Amino acid sequence: MKELTVILYAGGNNRLSTDLSIPKCLLSIGNRPLIWYNLQIIQSHSSLSSSPLLILTSGQYRQVLDDYLSTLNITYEIIIYRQYHESTTDDQKQTEDKLGTLDVLHSCYFRIRTE
Repeated sequence: MKELTVILYAGGNNRLSTDLSIPKCLLSIGNRPLIWYNLQIIQSHSSLSSSPLLILTSGQYRQVLDDYLSTLNITYEIIIYRQYHESTTDDQKQTEDKLGTLDVLHSCYFRIRTE
């Protein structure tokens, strides 16, 4: 089986951002931060939950993101990427250049249940 590395893009600055003090991934959807739903998908699949988890973010969000993630029972590495990017697609291209090859799985939510 192919070795996987899970990469979550977790906040940065782009042309669509509003003036936020926290990364978009920590905005509440229902009663949970958006990133929580992605982490649940990762943890529910054995091949993903046993893979290294890289969280890419900008320097300004590192502390608040680390504060939240440290409350969860997960192993992760935060990587400071760039302060400004045009799009997530741009970041994927640069990540592919850095890691060699990159297979990307995007998760889409049609409905998120709140508990």
